[in-house]
Amino acid sequence: VNSSPLSLSWLPSVRFSPLWVLALGFDKSDLRRSSLGTGAGLVLPRPENKQRGLYLAYFSSRLFPERAPEGKELVTVLLNKGLNGRKGQTEYMSGSDVVEAAVEPLRQYLKIDA
Repeated sequence: VNSSPLSLSWLPSVRFSPLWVLALGFDKSDLRRSSLGTGAGLVLPRPENKQRGLYLAYFSSRLFPERAPEGKELVTVLLNKGLNGRKGQTEYMSGSDVVEAAVEPLRQYLKIDA
């Protein structure tokens, strides 16, 4: 049995992960106008994800209903961490700015009211 601790000396050499993965909660009432209908999510084509920084969003709670309380939806968003045309390098953004960078395209594409 090897009792020596695991070396993490290489960790600082990792620049950054290419994606932010966000789990966002919404009231179902905020989604009433959603163009998605009963679908499970959306994937943006390359030209749009380069401009918006959003790769995809899917409704985890539509695939797995037990993941959100009654009256709520859980949306998992993959946001390009290194590129967002509106914000610049998201790698250096505050948490609330990252959430806004993810929610803004959802408002546009899915007509979310939040």
